[in-house]
Amino acid sequence: GLGDVYKRQVKHSGATNINVTLTLTKETLTATITDNGTYQPKASAGRKGIGIDSIRRRANAIGGDVSIESHQPTGTTVKLTLNF
Repeated sequence: GLGDVYKRQVKHSGATNINVTLTLTKETLTATITDNGTYQPKASAGRKGIGIDSIRRRANAIGGDVSIESHQPTGTTVKLTLNF
């Protein structure tokens, strides 16, 4: 969930600034998490841990979706969306 994304951004990206925005509508709840770190899509490959794939699976299991957008040279936006 949201806590897992936060931990991943701090641990793997070297982010020093993380901004979280929650948006609620009648149909959706969206959490947008933006950082100033470096996105490393395979950083946890072969290691014990949550990983982006696990976060996606858990979001999908409850009708949600996860998207990741990397901003070069630094910064990543992770968006978690839950539909009601």
